[in-house]
Amino acid sequence: MRWMPGVLQSTQQQRRQCDSSTDGTIYKYKARTLNGSRTVNFSDYAGKSVLFVNVATY
Repeated sequence: MRWMPGVLQSTQQQRRQCDSSTDGTIYKYKARTLNGSRTVNFSDYAGKSVLFVNVATY
């Protein structure tokens, strides 16, 4: 399996440290798009229906 180290290396670069001490609503947060081209402010979606899907793998 020669491809395995490359796959594992790319997933290591995508890790984010969560700050569990922060409280409040989702509208206080923001996130980068998958390609990193812009930041999405969740406050832009206040009053709208939003579905968050967590597709975490390891």
